[in-house]
Amino acid sequence: MGDIAARGFPDDGIFAIFEEPNTTGLVHDIDAARNAPAKTPASYLDKVRFHVDFDYYQVAVGPTSVSVSHASVAGATTTVVSLGSGLPVIQRVGQIVKTNIDLVTHSLGYVPKYMVVSGGEIIAPGTLIQSTTDQIRSVTPYATTTKIRLLDIGISSASALASMSKTYEVLVFKQPAEDSDQLMSFDPDTGQVILGLGKFDSALKMLRQAGAGDSAFDISLGPTVKIRNGAARSVLANGTTISETGYTGSFTGSGSIQCAVE
Repeated sequence: MGDIAARGFPDDGIFAIFEEPNTTGLVHDIDAARNAPAKTPASYLDKVRFHVDFDYYQVAVGPTSVSVSHASVAGATTTVVSLGSGLPVIQRVGQIVKTNIDLVTHSLGYVPKYMVVSGGEIIAPGTLIQSTTDQIRSVTPYATTTKIRLLDIGISSASALASMSKTYEVLVFKQPAEDSDQLMSFDPDTGQVILGLGKFDSALKMLRQAGAGDSAFDISLGPTVKIRNGAARSVLANGTTISETGYTGSFTGSGSIQCAVE
């Protein structure tokens, strides 16, 4: 194992902590072979302990708890074709109602990375949150330049899809940006560390693997929704399973890791 180095290269806006792959070249020459993990970190992931060009998912807003009342979707029976007295009538039952719900206003001015968590589980696009016979509700989080929103798609049958309430935790992550004139600074009074001209700020919470006592949530490492026979099944990391009427597959979910930001 090589020596661990913590080096800044002001002309390149780089600060990195890494294991030296060799001792060739000058210590403060970014082009020296010994500093290759600082110059091209993606090629030396096994050597890098920290690099300001990586996104450490620092929290800009949140976690924010939002309680949402998902509205009922009325039942419906619509005649599509009526051929006359005594002849068959073709009817369509149910209706689809789409609702866009504001969760958090972030006003960052760009579309940020984000996570929406409910019950300790990440809500992925198309997650099923409600299912009864021939009725279903799915939600899909998405971001704009000002808000984190939720697309609610409720489908009824001849009978109404019931209303429901659900609480969501919303995390909005800061885009790594050079918003400071400090390549590396330390405030001894607060303990705040700024690196890479502000691309990393220790005053912000960041996404990390959960430890003992953390308020953890699961992040699935694979698919959370599968479709079979024209119907969907949603399986969260904790095993919570919601299947649409008619689903005939055997999807059991994906592996996961536990993360936290506090």
